[in-house]
Amino acid sequence: MEDDLPIPYCYDAVYRANTETFHLLLEDLSATHFELEPPLPPLQPQCEQLVDVLAKIHAYWWDHPRLGLTISKLPTPESEREIILEIAFPAFVDFLGDRLPGQRRKIYEDVMAAWPILTERLTTHTNLTLCHGDAHCWNFMYPRKEPDTVRLIDWEALRVSLGTDDLAYMMALFWYPEHRAQVEQTLLRRYHHHLQSNGVGDYNWDDCWFDYRLSVMRMLFEPVWWWATKHPAFIWWDRLERVILAFQDLDCAELLGSFIR
Repeated sequence: MEDDLPIPYCYDAVYRANTETFHLLLEDLSATHFELEPPLPPLQPQCEQLVDVLAKIHAYWWDHPRLGLTISKLPTPESEREIILEIAFPAFVDFLGDRLPGQRRKIYEDVMAAWPILTERLTTHTNLTLCHGDAHCWNFMYPRKEPDTVRLIDWEALRVSLGTDDLAYMMALFWYPEHRAQVEQTLLRRYHHHLQSNGVGDYNWDDCWFDYRLSVMRMLFEPVWWWATKHPAFIWWDRLERVILAFQDLDCAELLGSFIR
């Protein structure tokens, strides 16, 4: 049931399209939960709680019949996001100049050239779920004591996609390489195990690992998107560095080559 998902309870919500105004009346978690102080990453037990939460939410919405109908839209190769990126990336490169060395620029160009093939995984519309879209560790509320559980807040960027997008967003964009390397595989395997425990079948570990590396390639364009939408450089500059290092650490070039051979 949706009421059992680890998110704040919504008592009321109204949106008026003619005035583009809305209100939300949400559960007050201030007495039972707390937020981490940015930019500190979570401790290992907290990391485990985060992936358990994501697995539970993703499993509930996994290939759900409401996806694309009453919940968000199904991904398409011609989505507005990708069209904007085709326009934004050349301007982004011009803006960065020699701050984006030739080798790194080639990574982007190779991924963009293969993008129609990469998006085929999404447009099969199988093994997709409802993603949060902004699942950094400071969008979770942590319980002050048991038996309360972590809650995921701020669903403004939700979309239908690979479940691993949320994990790649959290780890590849926001965590420094050494910290990420210490926990990445362990957390991904825990996530996959909890997907299966929550009823997701026909999705083995190799599928999950493939999707995660594909998601890391997709995350390369988050800094481009932030720049194109006028976010200040302190939002995206460090994340650009981290996601490129994640691409290299996970040998995503090898996976990319398998698509274009």
